[in-house]
Amino acid sequence: MQTRRSLTIQTALLLAASAALVSCGGSQNATCAAADVDCFMSHLVVRDAAGVDVPVTLIDAAAIASISAATGTSSSAPRLTSGPASLQFPYGTQVVGILLPYRMDLSFADPNGCQPVVGFTLSKGGKKSRSTGCFPGLHDHRTSGSFTRYVGFAADAPDGASFDLDMVTISSAGCASIDSPLNLITGNGAHPIGSPGVAAGVSAQIPMTISVSISPPPAPVTGGTSSCTAAWDCGTSAQCKSVMGGQSGTAGPFASLAACNQWRQTYFAGAVCSSSCQ
Repeated sequence: MQTRRSLTIQTALLLAASAALVSCGGSQNATCAAADVDCFMSHLVVRDAAGVDVPVTLIDAAAIASISAATGTSSSAPRLTSGPASLQFPYGTQVVGILLPYRMDLSFADPNGCQPVVGFTLSKGGKKSRSTGCFPGLHDHRTSGSFTRYVGFAADAPDGASFDLDMVTISSAGCASIDSPLNLITGNGAHPIGSPGVAAGVSAQIPMTISVSISPPPAPVTGGTSSCTAAWDCGTSAQCKSVMGGQSGTAGPFASLAACNQWRQTYFAGAVCSSSCQ
C-alpha cells in the first residue's frame, strides 16, 4: 500500500500577461470527463522554469511500477525530497486552452549524480492511467539539488475533476540515457515497453502521491442588494457563455472584498470585484 506523504511547499501560479487568462476555454480544446485519467494523462503539459514546454514521453505505467517495486528501497534509487502538497486548478484558469500550470519546486537526492527523470501517473478510485508521463533528466554531476517545473493539462474539464498524481524519480548508474526516458526505462530501446527487461543499474523510488483538483463551473449568481459584486465577461468564448448562462454578468452580492476574491479564485479568475467592496 502506498503511503500519502504530506509535504510542505509553496505552490504559485505561473503568471501570464495574456487576455486568454479570463477565457473559459474554446471549442477546439479537448474535453476530459471527470474520471477519465487516461484523457488527462494524454493531455499532460510540463513546462520549465522559463515557461517553455518540456517534451513528455508517455510510457506504459506497468513498466514504471515494475522498476519501482523492484528497486524502490535500494540505496541507489533517486528520491524526491520535497514537492507540492497538492495541485488545485480554480475554474477559469486557462491560458491558450491549457489549464494554467502550477509551479512545482522539486528537490531531489540521486547517488548517481543526475537530476533524475520524473514520471507522473494519474489514478482515481484505484484505477491508474495506462501511461506514465515522463520528462527528461539531466546529467549534472550533482547528487542533490532542486529544479522547477510547471504542470497543467491541455484540456477542458467541464464537470471539474479530482484524482491522485503519483510522482516517481528514475535514474541509472552513470546516468545512462538520462535525457531519454524511453531508452532509460526500456533498456536502451532493447525491450518492448512494459517488458521486465531494463538496463542494468536502473532504479526508481516508491511513488510519492499528491492530490489534484479542478474546480467545476459555478452556477451563475446575479442580483442582490449589496453593492459588492464581481463582474465577469466571456469575451468570444461560446463555451464560457454556455456554462455561465450568458455573455456577461455579475456574481454576488458578497459580504466583503475577501469573499468576492474567494469567488474569483475558485470560479472565474478574470472576474473583477466592484470598487464598493470593502
